[in-house]
Amino acid sequence: MRSPACAIIERTVCKTHGVTEGPTLQEAFASFLESRQKKSRACTAWGPSKTRPQTKTRPASTPVLAQEERRTRLRALFVEVARGFIGVPYARKYHDRHYCTCEGCSASGRQLYHSPLFLDCCGLVRRVARALQLQLGFRLGPGNQAYQYDTLPKRLERVAQLKPGDLIFYSGTYYEPGSRRHAFDMTHVEVFVGGPSGEATIGSRERYKWVMEYDSYRFESQRWKLLACHFCSIDTWLDGLCHPQNPELWQPRRRMKQQQRQQPGSTSSEGARATVRLTRGIRGGRRNTSDTENFSFTFGRVKDWGKKTVEDDGEA
Repeated sequence: MRSPACAIIERTVCKTHGVTEGPTLQEAFASFLESRQKKSRACTAWGPSKTRPQTKTRPASTPVLAQEERRTRLRALFVEVARGFIGVPYARKYHDRHYCTCEGCSASGRQLYHSPLFLDCCGLVRRVARALQLQLGFRLGPGNQAYQYDTLPKRLERVAQLKPGDLIFYSGTYYEPGSRRHAFDMTHVEVFVGGPSGEATIGSRERYKWVMEYDSYRFESQRWKLLACHFCSIDTWLDGLCHPQNPELWQPRRRMKQQQRQQPGSTSSEGARATVRLTRGIRGGRRNTSDTENFSFTFGRVKDWGKKTVEDDGEA
């Protein structure tokens, strides 16, 4: 303990230099112990059956909010990748190899025939989805706009409900007789971006030009008559799901041909069976029947429709 003389000297020095006298080390420690004991008694008073008052904390993000945040990021990335393909020509077959004077080549001042990449309407969507296949969790198959439409079951009624990255599909009938008809009469597809007009899209709709960003999804085609516009959300793609609603429409061509040639009454749980006759040892125009054998083979089920669909790109 301090002696009275030491205490008097300390107070005198503090007053001389204008320093306010504070608590000593022993007094501060005693005050600390007393505050700890008060807190301990307060916690014990609540007891095990009573609830302690909870302090306000920052609410944790729910799974629904986390999913929406992820979708928003992927949508922005989807639109950004689509914009990266602006300027890519529609198709090489619409340009002359040596010196093309079409509308697109004349307006751009370049020979589009020699471009390293060409994208039609469904090719643009496929290229964007494949560029993001690691983020999406799947690889979009080679089917055309009809196949892409079949893999997006979430349909919307109005364009105001669309979000950037969603797809707008166009169904119509071709003016030219004998034109190939696609499933669901789908003729075109574009990527919705919204923009100042609220209707802007990115698409490849002009055969002699290239991928562009348009102020509105509304336009009149010279090759087909519009039946309806279909507004589709890509939420299922953003969640890693890409399964056609009508898988029987997207069987490989080879399997479809074998099913057409299958014998009447033949059935198989694994797929269509076809009997193939192999002929060997044809000499001098004669068929050596002794070397002929019959065998059957089975086409297995197509498990991943995204990887084994038919390459059937239609013109938009």
